[in-house]
Amino acid sequence: AKLSGPMELPPLWAIGYQQCRYSYYPDSRVKQIVDSLRICQIPCDVVWMDIDYMDQFRVFTFDPKLFPNPEELQQYINARKMKAVYMIDPGVKVEPGYFVYDQGKAYDFFVKDARGENFEGRVWPGMCNFPDYTRSEVRTWWSGLTRDFMRRGVDGLWNDMNDPSVFEGVGGTMDEDAVHLVGESHYTYESHLRHHNTYGMHMVRASREGSL
Repeated sequence: AKLSGPMELPPLWAIGYQQCRYSYYPDSRVKQIVDSLRICQIPCDVVWMDIDYMDQFRVFTFDPKLFPNPEELQQYINARKMKAVYMIDPGVKVEPGYFVYDQGKAYDFFVKDARGENFEGRVWPGMCNFPDYTRSEVRTWWSGLTRDFMRRGVDGLWNDMNDPSVFEGVGGTMDEDAVHLVGESHYTYESHLRHHNTYGMHMVRASREGSL
């Protein structure tokens, strides 16, 4: 706590009973879970959404068939005195035309491999690039994505897979010789090995700023 700062007091609903599993879909199933908890008089403050709410597991999207109206779902859950938390992973699907990938590539915001190319690793959506959260401008970009996402009907975020998880990577994670661009105004190139244990922290840092 002396190094990173103490945790702020969480909202009251965050320390109540929370209903979470892999995975609830479609949105009608979510409503059924919420209603069942209330009918059975089981105290519950939060229901969590795993990756199946996304459109092809692409972060900051909703599946147009399974979750066609997230704002309406949010109102339904909130009307029953519960909150909704949605998962967001760091892996951005490599897919031209997908707005998060297009923005990250255009601004050169992704972690590099040892050859200087965008590091690619396979996660739920397939091959992904990974934001370089060690950079302040990348965190600002991610905060903006988070802000816009939460405005669609989200109470809280579940930042997951930010070890970062890479299915076929050595040890299930990013290569140690992947490269981060570190600094505020004067940048240095540093290995992922040096920043591995802070990668998730910086992602959460950016997500929190956006949610606020």
